[in-house]
Amino acid sequence: MTRLLPAGALATGLSLAAAGTANAQVPPSPDWNEIVSQWDHNFNNTLCVDDSGKPTMGTQIWLWHCNSNPNQRWHFVQNAYSSGGFTGYNIELDSTKSGTPLCITPSGVDNDHPYSEPGVRLVLGSCDYLAADWIMVTADGSNPLMTLQDHSRTFCISTADFSDSNGTPLIQKYCDPNDLSQVWWLG
Repeated sequence: MTRLLPAGALATGLSLAAAGTANAQVPPSPDWNEIVSQWDHNFNNTLCVDDSGKPTMGTQIWLWHCNSNPNQRWHFVQNAYSSGGFTGYNIELDSTKSGTPLCITPSGVDNDHPYSEPGVRLVLGSCDYLAADWIMVTADGSNPLMTLQDHSRTFCISTADFSDSNGTPLIQKYCDPNDLSQVWWLG
């Protein structure tokens, strides 16, 4: 079940956005996690990162009302990559971890083409791709709000817009500490 943040969460989110360079990391649960959009939560419409269909390669990722269903359960698998003291994770759809795991990646990437552009949709892809490596960055160790940055710390997981509705696409955008569409917390 999704944990709800106190009413002051928007102010905390703004402090993350204004903090600039982050300096700590929040550890994910060893079990599955929901990835919750902070700006939607502040409008009393809690939306979570969701697999939009059957868990197969190329399935698009979007936001959907949090309901703890298997499409919203993500497992953070620590990998060998780290950057600036931050641990790298593959964000794996929990329901795929017993077979061939599928992770959040930008569409159109593979080992021959590991890089992408801003605005590219996020999909389920191979956890072996370099593009499947994400780091969690917070303003301080006690703040549960974070950005999810790619291995190069160039792109962040972001909502495509502020429509505040089911089916809002997830994309990668240049990381911007003032962009609240890039702020998340784990439920």
